[in-house]
Formats: sequence, structure tokens, C-alpha cells
Amino acid sequence: WPSFEREGLPEALLFGIMAKESNGRVHATSRAGAAGPLQFMFATGKRFGLGDDGTGFDTRYDARSSSQAAAEYLNERLGQLNNSIEMSLAAYNGGEGRALRINNASGGRNFWDESVYNQFPAETRDYVPMVIAAAWLFLHPREYGLRFPKVDNKPATLRLSKASSIYELTICMGSSGSRDGYMRALRNLNPRYQADSYLSAGTTLNATTRMVSLYNRWCVQGKRAELAHTLIMSDPNSAIVRTGPLTVVPMEGTGEDGTVPVTIATGVPATLAAGKPAAARPEAKKRAVPRDYKVQRGETLTDVARKFSCDTKQLGKANGIKPPRYVVKPGQRIKLNGCGD
Repeated sequence: WPSFEREGLPEALLFGIMAKESNGRVHATSRAGAAGPLQFMFATGKRFGLGDDGTGFDTRYDARSSSQAAAEYLNERLGQLNNSIEMSLAAYNGGEGRALRINNASGGRNFWDESVYNQFPAETRDYVPMVIAAAWLFLHPREYGLRFPKVDNKPATLRLSKASSIYELTICMGSSGSRDGYMRALRNLNPRYQADSYLSAGTTLNATTRMVSLYNRWCVQGKRAELAHTLIMSDPNSAIVRTGPLTVVPMEGTGEDGTVPVTIATGVPATLAAGKPAAARPEAKKRAVPRDYKVQRGETLTDVARKFSCDTKQLGKANGIKPPRYVVKPGQRIKLNGCGD
């Protein structure tokens, strides 16, 4: 919010707009093509310095850049629309040209004037009071029984000791006390990276001191780090699903005969239900990695990277596939440079 502060705009206004536009999700994209936490259309964003930064990254997804652009855009609207926040918000949602025409035709009347209000589409008539309501709640949470969560806001740099992805980091770091854990925070702080993109060792991420501490404790080595990696590298499509008639298998417990009936499907290994350990399976031999791979329908570059233990970024670079989306097509041949089990 420092961008709004520098432009003389209240933080509550930024909160209200962002709550309505993206719910605070940096990677939000609308069907109309608006992108980022403040939902800039391409042409409007370009006017205020947003767009491709030369590396393939669209800065509309960058929180700092888009908030600066939004502050400049709103001040430009305020200068045209008699310093009316309502009319400026109507322009933000319903188009600056329309808002200016309605303002000039009405002689500068307020947005709430019926002759002005009814000229905007229904979406805009809803948008303006919703943003103002969210801003008001931000300023007066206690009056409405709201409690905002405490935010770990001490910035720090997280340097990856080994290849990982934001998904994997979210698993090994654990819960932050919220439903999303650290997923949303890591994604918002690092908009250049997709959550499933494998990042090479040495990559630096924007984080907080708390995240760095959790990473060093849980994600570098140990059972939790191993479990997170195993879960991320697993292939759901290889899971075996067996069906058949249900059978009651006895299990030691509190029944009259000392057993508890456990219902399972025929053909499903019953070692857990019967309380007996499963026989150890011989370790699978590592398979040689082919020189290239044909992309299957529905696969992404990240799927290929996981399948052959590659780094998504390096795999993309080796095949001329640009980040951050790494678009591949079914049937496309991918060179598996640097991959290995």
C-alpha cells in the first residue's frame, strides 16, 4: 500500500478495490482478460507501465507494480471527475470514457444521483457500493465483529538448498493457522513462478523471517521434507483402484469374539484391516531416462519434469519454452536434457 500512500490515497481504498477485484489473489485472471490483484486490462495496464518486462513475465501480476499503476489511474480519474471517489470507482469498473461522458452530461452530479446512477450497467452499480463497503469494514472491523489475522510482515529472502516447488514448500512448511497455509503468501510474494514449477537449487524467493525459519527446520532434510517430496512426485494416475463385492474381515478389537468387523472390497490388500504387516516388495530398478519425450494429451511441462525428475525452468530453457506458463502441446517432442531418476 505504500504506492497509495505516496499518491495521497487511503489504504482502505486499495483494500476495497482488491477485495472486490481479486480477493487478494495476485494470479487472478478474468474471462475478459483483466489480470493481477487489481485486474488491469492489457491496454490500460500498458498506459501505466504494466505488461511484458522482457522476460515473458506480465507485470500486471506484480503486486507492487499494479498497485502503483492503480494509484496513478485513480488520481487521473479523480482529476477528471470532480474528485469523486464514487465516479472514479465507476470508471475503474465501467470504463473511463463512459464515466467521463456521464459526468459531463450531468453537469458533475454525484454518482448516487438517479440520473447518473441509472446510466451505468448493473455490474458497476453493484461494484461501487461493494468497494466502499469493503473499505469501510477495513476501517471499522470491530464495529462489525471482524478480526483480521495477524500478518507475518518481516521480509526475508529464502534461498532454496535443493530443487523444489511452491507446492512442495507449502506441504513441508505446514499450516500457518489458515486454510491456505503458506501457499497464497508464497504465490503472492513470488508472482513470476507457478505453484507447480520446479525451481532449481539456489533460486531465491521473497518470503518472511517466519517462512525462512520453517524452511530451514522442515524442508531441507528429514522425514517431513522427504514426505513432501514424495507427495509432489507421486503420479495420481498410477494409483490402483480395485472394485468387487464387499467382504467382512475380522480384526482384533472389542467384539464378542474379540474382533471388530471391517468391511473392505475384495481384491484390496487387507494387511491393515487384518493387523498383519504387508510383505516387503523388492526395490524397483531405476529406469534409464530417454533422450526425448512425446507430450501426452493433458500433460504440462511440469508434469513431464516430475515424471523424469527434471527442473521445469531448465527443461523449458533447453526446449525454447518460455516461462511463466511453459505452454506445450500434445505430440510435441521434449528434449530431456539434465533429467534423471
